[in-house]
Amino acid sequence: MRYNQPQSGPASVDTGFPLGRALRVVVLGSLGVELVRRKTISRASGVSRVTTTAGIAYQHSPSNGNVNFGATGGLSAIVPSGSPLTIFMRVIVSTLGIRQGLLTDHDGGGSNESLTIEITAGNIWRVTTFGGANEILGGAVTAGRHDVMVVHRPGTGNQLYVDGVSVGSSAFAGSLAAGSALRLGSFGAFTTLGFAGRTEALYILEGDHSAQFKSLIANPWQVFESRSNVALLQAPAAGGGVDGTLTATLGSATLSSAGTSSIAGSLNKTLGAATVSSSGAVAIVGALSKPLGSLSVSSTATVQVAGTLAATLAPATLASSGTTGSTGIVGGLSKMLGTLSVAASGGLTVSGSLAKSLDALISAAPVPPPNVFSATIMRESIINSQVTALLDRISSQAGTMVDTLNSTTIMRATETNSVGNMRANDINQTANIL
Repeated sequence: MRYNQPQSGPASVDTGFPLGRALRVVVLGSLGVELVRRKTISRASGVSRVTTTAGIAYQHSPSNGNVNFGATGGLSAIVPSGSPLTIFMRVIVSTLGIRQGLLTDHDGGGSNESLTIEITAGNIWRVTTFGGANEILGGAVTAGRHDVMVVHRPGTGNQLYVDGVSVGSSAFAGSLAAGSALRLGSFGAFTTLGFAGRTEALYILEGDHSAQFKSLIANPWQVFESRSNVALLQAPAAGGGVDGTLTATLGSATLSSAGTSSIAGSLNKTLGAATVSSSGAVAIVGALSKPLGSLSVSSTATVQVAGTLAATLAPATLASSGTTGSTGIVGGLSKMLGTLSVAASGGLTVSGSLAKSLDALISAAPVPPPNVFSATIMRESIINSQVTALLDRISSQAGTMVDTLNSTTIMRATETNSVGNMRANDINQTANIL
């Protein structure tokens, strides 16, 4: 669950709870794509994007102010005719006294109408279906931010809610018409009578979700996955840097640049792919760790890890492909239960410890590796010899102790038998005298 508006991609609807699964359309002023059907959003010439206290909104205009989010075929192409539906909008009204279309579905001739949500010239909220039939008029419109919800219940009626309060309803015996051109911020395909305000969010859901209206007012961004699932940094050609900690859980963590990529803090990634790449140099001053997923650091120039590179239960790769590039690790390089690969077309150095458990360990370079690898192997051999000698001494001492114990036991048994025999002879002699 999120508590703020997604400002850039990737952003995803959270389908782990009912509201997320019911969404059929999600349009935000901050993104250029409709998030459920992944349709590219196009804006008419009178639409711009502006910053608000909640994030980024579409700034519409009365002329050429519509936003097309790929709803070809109208509302019925999104939610089947005969099914209940819910429309939620967060808008900012800035101009009063004119007729304004917030969300409508009809063609440029004003026919094939399915649904219209508008503000009248008399500053009243208005909802119509079937080309003007089943009209709802209710609630005075004021300037400022408003949360609007329209619920269509086939065979029962329509209901309009504004800022958490029901302001009107209408009986409705049938189903919505097919419609033809559903647009945000205008009267369908018309280029006039557009909305003179701003739209921060539009959601269209299948089903009656009026019970969740107040929850959506409190946090309209709850329908999106938490940002901790995805960490994405894209740097311009000049280079990209992370001064603190880059952390991602259960998703992808990516830092890429056409120039130099650098991380001055730590890169931590759990249960997904962690990638650091650059066509320039890659430098990591802190720790780079990855459990249960792929860990990749690559560059066509120099790759440098000044801290610890660690990965668990999955492949870990550190590579440089530049003709004069080098791969260096100043701290420790460790890998558990997976493949660990360190390669360079230039120099290959590990100034700290190199550790690998229960799987393949690969290091390669076109030149012999520095003595640090030999030193590491020699240290491991010395430690192994010392451990073996210690075990031999323990085994020898244990054998001596066992032999001594056996000898002592035999001597004591012999002494006991001798004393027993002497006492038996004394008893027999006494018996003979008597």
